[in-house]
Amino acid sequence: RDLFHALRSSRSGAVGQGARYVTAGATVTCVYVGTTTVLAKVVGFPFQLALIIGFLTAIALHFTLQRTFVWSHDAGFALSFGRQAGRYLVSVGLQYAATALSTAVLPPLLGLPVVVVYYPTVVVVTVCNFLVMRHGIFHPGERDAEEEAAAGAEFTPTLRFSHGHFTEERDAPGTVPGASGPEPVGTTQPTG
Repeated sequence: RDLFHALRSSRSGAVGQGARYVTAGATVTCVYVGTTTVLAKVVGFPFQLALIIGFLTAIALHFTLQRTFVWSHDAGFALSFGRQAGRYLVSVGLQYAATALSTAVLPPLLGLPVVVVYYPTVVVVTVCNFLVMRHGIFHPGERDAEEEAAAGAEFTPTLRFSHGHFTEERDAPGTVPGASGPEPVGTTQPTG
């Protein structure tokens, strides 16, 4: 439970964002596949129609989770909702284009089956999307980034995994990071 709260915190940094990104991606995958399957097999829609509805549902859910869960900031975003949506849709289009291009060009060029190219492409595109979303779509505003940095100066949690469990290091202002030593998650005192 304490690990969940630590990872959910807007101050959890890239580790927390990464965990939330994976969680959101898994959720969206289940909704996409589930919606498409139920509409095609249970409701009886033609598969291509079910696929379009499933895809659009997944895109809407993915954007919403990215904005409200994965990249949440204490004080807001640098971009407006509309600009985020525009950039997000461009990234979705580029993701599709990169995947389609790599799976169309590389298999015959390398003499490999399509899926052997597809799976690594998914990994590369996923990592690129994480970076683009973190730094170009859902990033905090300058004022918000300064406020988060100031808040981090008062208390800087760092999650580490060692000896089979997560620990959280808390550095007080004016101390050397990591000098306070790790404290097991769940034994730390809340701040603020």
